[in-house]
Amino acid sequence: MPPRLSLVVAVVAALALGARASLHCAERREISPCSCRPMDLRTRTIDVDCERMTSFGQVVTALKDKFNSDVHIALRVSYSQLPDLGERGFHELRISITKLSLNHDNIR
Repeated sequence: MPPRLSLVVAVVAALALGARASLHCAERREISPCSCRPMDLRTRTIDVDCERMTSFGQVVTALKDKFNSDVHIALRVSYSQLPDLGERGFHELRISITKLSLNHDNIR
């Protein structure tokens, strides 16, 4: 394959992968009120943000079984009321959380 043609093929492939990764999050309306950013293809990680949640149960309802098990999730829950967190667990989400941030939450 001539060098120019292989460069064009590589660029088209990269754009297709980028579009698919972006589309992956764009299709995630079902995780509302949480939101996500496109997958980082190097780490296969999707950043998921859940803000102003009224309970951990709301987080579970929004995210449970919504991502493939081979996708890593960097989950950030912030400015939320999580009084039921002690009775529940992140295992309920059935997603692969590789990074967890809890910021400015009310946890009892």
